[in-house]
Amino acid sequence: MNQRYRAASVAVLLIGGLTLLTACKAATGTAVPSASPNAMTPTNPTTPVIGGMRFVDQATDRIGATSPVPDGIKDGHFIVTVVLPAISVTSIGLYAIDADGNPCCNAAWASIGEGTGVVGVYEKTATIVDVKTAAIGPLAGTRTFDIYVSDTGNAFAAKQRFQLDFALADGTSVSRRGMIN
Repeated sequence: MNQRYRAASVAVLLIGGLTLLTACKAATGTAVPSASPNAMTPTNPTTPVIGGMRFVDQATDRIGATSPVPDGIKDGHFIVTVVLPAISVTSIGLYAIDADGNPCCNAAWASIGEGTGVVGVYEKTATIVDVKTAAIGPLAGTRTFDIYVSDTGNAFAAKQRFQLDFALADGTSVSRRGMIN
């Protein structure tokens, strides 16, 4: 997790099939908005928040491991709600992690970098990103995305933990951890 967002306390929420761990206070002392979808309606957010993350299923092949072309392997599908200030998103990554928060299981997908699979991020019918790119662009406001990542073998087993990261152009990032039930 980004060092600028150390947790003052942790709340555990159950949404759909994914248990979420949420940092409740930013390092600045500014309260982070609730994960309740009803509480996530700021018009000009200044603090980035991943307010909801839910593993949906592994029923569709929308993206390949290294390209935006389906590869015949059913993808992991997550739904994510974020609140972002008016700043460019430089990367989005999803990583399998162990109980201590360390990357594990040879399962990592990101919009930039070598050694990771491609992450597909979609909003309704629009493609936000599905290839490796230097920058994604501004995604300000409260937004809901469908995220697809190709399976690496057994990446979406029960009790598997994940971390989702949105890196921003000002050098900060916002993260969310969750576990498949």
